[in-house]
Amino acid sequence: MRVLVFSQAAWNTANSFGNTVTNWFDGWEDTHFFHFYARQQKPNTDIVEKYYHVSAVEILKKALRGKQAGSVLEPADVAVKETATDTNAEQEQIAKLHKSSNEILYWGMEQVWRSGRWLNRRFDAFVEEADPDVIFAFATSPYILEPAIKYIKTKKPSVKVVLWIADDILAGYEQNAWYRRGYLRKGIDYCIDSADKLYGASVEMCEKYSSIYGKEVKPLYKGCTFDRPLKENNNSPLRMAYAGNLLYGRIDTLKEIIKTLREINSGGTRAVLEVYSNTPIDENEKHQWFDDVNAFYKGVRTYEEIKGILNEADIVLHVESFEPEQMEAVKYSFSTKIIDCLQSGSVVLGIGPVNIASIEYLRKVDGAFVVDDPSMIYESLNNLVNRQEYLLEKARSTREYAIENHEISRVRQRLYDDFSKLIGHTQRVVED
Repeated sequence: MRVLVFSQAAWNTANSFGNTVTNWFDGWEDTHFFHFYARQQKPNTDIVEKYYHVSAVEILKKALRGKQAGSVLEPADVAVKETATDTNAEQEQIAKLHKSSNEILYWGMEQVWRSGRWLNRRFDAFVEEADPDVIFAFATSPYILEPAIKYIKTKKPSVKVVLWIADDILAGYEQNAWYRRGYLRKGIDYCIDSADKLYGASVEMCEKYSSIYGKEVKPLYKGCTFDRPLKENNNSPLRMAYAGNLLYGRIDTLKEIIKTLREINSGGTRAVLEVYSNTPIDENEKHQWFDDVNAFYKGVRTYEEIKGILNEADIVLHVESFEPEQMEAVKYSFSTKIIDCLQSGSVVLGIGPVNIASIEYLRKVDGAFVVDDPSMIYESLNNLVNRQEYLLEKARSTREYAIENHEISRVRQRLYDDFSKLIGHTQRVVED
């Protein structure tokens, strides 16, 4: 089987995209992976045989000089290190663009992609070598994905398209400027209509998009590995850890936790919060909230480091915003970081509003705690700090739930079987 994976971000296990697809695709037997990405970052994975990358800025610059954009990367070209690489200048620029939400800049970038100037001889040679049986992508960035699918299907009509709906993209488009909404909606409509298999990040997401498009959408979650042991003793002071992005208002919920910890620790340090994220944070804001006494901002770490950190923590956090606009944005989403929490061997604490898919899911998890009212954050955290003897027992219950519902080999095998059925291929995944 030959799979061509499309994304904006490079396939790097230190970022959310790379971590997720590695979780699904690692260990597949008799499968060849190729990767197209739309950034200048370097990837970090040993799964992919060849990469092709091009950015909007490169397309524009090369077009002005009458040259072709796009570059092939061989695994040997990539200096793979066990360190995070997402904190480069490009990541900073992307974060600033998201923060400014400049619709004109987005429109201009999208027009560069929609021009098709990147669908050139270099890209053609890469696609010909990849010769994909399946195109896999997250259902997003239709200004890239739509022309790519159309182009590849003219070269190989038999290619199958598999998409994963990670976020409520249609609701997001409604918030865009009028001059972007139309082509974004038409583009994603084409991509989803073209898909031979659709997955969604949550049951709620699947139900919504199945209803809109009249196609089956199956839930697909990351799988859990259980190579880290359950703890026998709690830390002193109690360690709370959050590993994930700080977007969608999550930073505001973390600030409420920090304020609570300052109260709890007023007579002595009893619990601390560690935050691991590749989301850039303003230096003034960092110094205001992360005082290295109650709360510590640790920046980005590799996935293997994060697994160890979450395992060593007493409480691992998943948080969402209580702001109405942010709640609507993540209503149907299911953060892949929840699976990292479930496999950690630590107690899971979810803080966020009702009727948010990720919070409602955690409510069903044995051993997990949920706080869905911001006025209850202090009482809930104080209770956990005062009743530490229950934490180890709750962590064991969550581990049992994760083994039963999210064991990684089962997740990979189901996904592999789905891909195989699409192309009439039969083979088993190699077990780790």
